[in-house]
Amino acid sequence: MAREKKELDRFDTNAKRGWQIKSKLITIFVTAIVVCIVGTMALTLEIFNRLLTKDTETTLQHTAAGCFETLSDWQGTLEGFSNLISHLKGLGKALTEGDSRTLLDMIDDAGGSSGVDFVAVINKNGVIVNGSFGIMAGQNVSNIPAVQNALRGNKSSITNEFASSEFALVSLSPIEYHDNIVGAIACGYDLTNGSFTELTKDSYDVECTIFSGDTRVSTTLGKELIGIKVDNPEVEQATLRDGKNFAGIVKIRGKKFYSVYCPIKSEGKISGMLFVAKSMEIVSSVRNHTFAIVCPILTILILIFIAITYTFVHWLMWRIYNVTNFLTDMATGEADLTKRCKLFIRDEIGDLIIEFDAFLDKLQSIIKEVKQTKDSLYVSGKDLNDSSQDTSRAITEIITNIDTINQQIIGQNDSVHQSAAAVDDISDSITSLNSLINTQGMSVSQASSAVEQMVGNISSVNTSVDKMASSFNELTSNAKIGIAKQNDVNERIKMIESQSEMLLEANTTIS
Repeated sequence: MAREKKELDRFDTNAKRGWQIKSKLITIFVTAIVVCIVGTMALTLEIFNRLLTKDTETTLQHTAAGCFETLSDWQGTLEGFSNLISHLKGLGKALTEGDSRTLLDMIDDAGGSSGVDFVAVINKNGVIVNGSFGIMAGQNVSNIPAVQNALRGNKSSITNEFASSEFALVSLSPIEYHDNIVGAIACGYDLTNGSFTELTKDSYDVECTIFSGDTRVSTTLGKELIGIKVDNPEVEQATLRDGKNFAGIVKIRGKKFYSVYCPIKSEGKISGMLFVAKSMEIVSSVRNHTFAIVCPILTILILIFIAITYTFVHWLMWRIYNVTNFLTDMATGEADLTKRCKLFIRDEIGDLIIEFDAFLDKLQSIIKEVKQTKDSLYVSGKDLNDSSQDTSRAITEIITNIDTINQQIIGQNDSVHQSAAAVDDISDSITSLNSLINTQGMSVSQASSAVEQMVGNISSVNTSVDKMASSFNELTSNAKIGIAKQNDVNERIKMIESQSEMLLEANTTIS
């Protein structure tokens, strides 16, 4: 139930004034403006931040896809060069005959013109017999399934550890001589030398890292991170075990990055990871730059709206003060009812002025009627005064007549006393007569009661007689029936008596 608001005493001169409406309106409007604009700004920045984060994630996903496209192009290039080198004339013969010098010259020429990072010749036992660009001879790579596949006459590719390279993109092609597989040629790009990660950073403006398993082998984040394992169980679970992309914020050496980890697969197994990321400082920088642009604009808008609000409230209060001053003048002056409040605009305040002026018109009409009534009352009062004087004279004459009548009443009073004495004697006689009549009346009443009682008794006797007659008739009928039954009993008794003399004494008792 709503609590009833206490009414104030309008005549209390020491009453505490409330907060001015002008201040209330300005405070409300300014607060609403600030809240709305700041809330809108905060919401806009939050939406912008989310969209920027989403855009960053999408960009990184596309970047990762572009990196894999680059790796795929490199793979295609390696396949072409390995196939080309494997078909060089004299390569199979030199490998069969063990001509190391010829093999070295052919590999150097082919490798230098192809632009690959290394070329290696593998004999049929899976041993590198000659290599270039850091691939040393004598290394046994027969345990690599791709090498075994190439020695069986099939082209194959891997992205994994190969020979002395911790992580490389390698394409292998078999070498034939006289229709026999005598070895294989391996062409590869070393993914640990930083060329791929730097190319990715320059092309996409992102940080890039290559992982062999869970260990960094190449990165743009600093050489000090090379050889350090990933320290994030979620990344390991999602990428290395489940084979899925991981996207999210990670912390590396105290810096936050929005990153995407993608699994690198080789021969159906996960051999490493590709990491692309953007520093959160860049995202924050974009957000802060946007805020630095938006904040002054919003501040200017707030000031403009505050100025407009103040002007509007000042104008509104000026109109209210106009009405208040008019009413104050009416209350403290001579109450000139011919004055009217000035009307500037037809709105709610204008309607108030119009209705108040209509009230003044009505009040003026009422006061005019009051004045006219006052004049009429003055004339009526004068006439009433004249009538009162005439009435006074008539009352004086009436009093004189009353005195005369009073003397006559006194005379009549003596005659009344004499008549009262005679009436008292008559009253005594009547009282005695009344006593005799009352006595006789009581006797008559008693006789009447006795007669009524006698009549009632007679009626009761008649009723009793009627009931007795009915009872006698019924008794007679029952007696006849009883006699008949008694006769029957007697007959039966006689039969019993005749049948048994031994029961004579009992029959006598029963009879």
